[in-house]
Amino acid sequence: MERYLDVADEDEDTPTKRAKDLEDGLYGRHAWPWGRSPTGLLGGGAEEEMIRNLYVTEEQLRPDPAYMDKHSQAVQPALFIDPSMRAIAVSWLVEVACEYGLHQETLFLAIALLDRFLTHSKAVPRSNLQLVSVACMLVASKHEEEVHPSVADFTNIADNCFAQGDLLKMEGLVLQSLGFHINTPTAHTFLSLMKLGLRLGARPGATASFLTELATLEYSMLRYPPSILAAAAVLVAEAHDEAAASTAAASLLALCGFAPAALCDCAEELLVVQQRAAAVDDGDHPAMAVKDKYRDARWLGASRAVPPLALPEGLFQGREPATKRHLPVRGPA
Repeated sequence: MERYLDVADEDEDTPTKRAKDLEDGLYGRHAWPWGRSPTGLLGGGAEEEMIRNLYVTEEQLRPDPAYMDKHSQAVQPALFIDPSMRAIAVSWLVEVACEYGLHQETLFLAIALLDRFLTHSKAVPRSNLQLVSVACMLVASKHEEEVHPSVADFTNIADNCFAQGDLLKMEGLVLQSLGFHINTPTAHTFLSLMKLGLRLGARPGATASFLTELATLEYSMLRYPPSILAAAAVLVAEAHDEAAASTAAASLLALCGFAPAALCDCAEELLVVQQRAAAVDDGDHPAMAVKDKYRDARWLGASRAVPPLALPEGLFQGREPATKRHLPVRGPA
């Protein structure tokens, strides 16, 4: 196992190095993506400082959105993993979280740790992808849950495909490769704060949660910071009502510093993700785990709702005219 799970060398990009670069000003404007600034999501003072720290930390600990390149078949012909394999692993983590009644933040943190681990690992054989995923869930559950599933629980739910000792060893490798930087802000972190700050209604709130969880299946969505993804989910959740969407856009600008144009690409792509998921009826498709979860009354049947055909036309005023406002719906991957 160690042979294929090399972690980053000291001179490579690591969370510690990225944090130091940020402090040294090397990231410059990128420390505040899209020029945003926290202007009062929960008020001022200590709350504003907390949001500021979350914005900085999400940049420090973001996975590389192109990390799959080094795991591709061209680079690792015998060991390769691809976005579809990642989607299956994430879908399985959704099922595990449901089985054990884990908190939403535990699930999102586990997925974030998985992406960060794959960013910093030189090679991971696809046969070990489930083991890595379970190890990330074990770390996340220890971090977030008051009472977390045991190592035996996790090996059992994986049909004993690996020994408890292997899981503990992998847990150590995950922690080592991430420099023990575990507390990563996720889209759920930001969405929870936005729900409070925006006083988001129950139904759009459930839909926004559904959208952010669907997005975890999509490797391509890693190019958006978690805070941008959460804000875009709010806009798409309100897209059925142009007035509500416009109000949400204005509130996101006032509370979080997000200009609507900065959310345009992410919101449009997220809408396509929702539309594609709505067309899925194959029980083996990764999206089904999320759809089944959000059919529950707890989530007000959010996955049953018909997605809008397009986002409101006036939502992204100031956007360059050449940019398309609505992407074509692709078939299920």
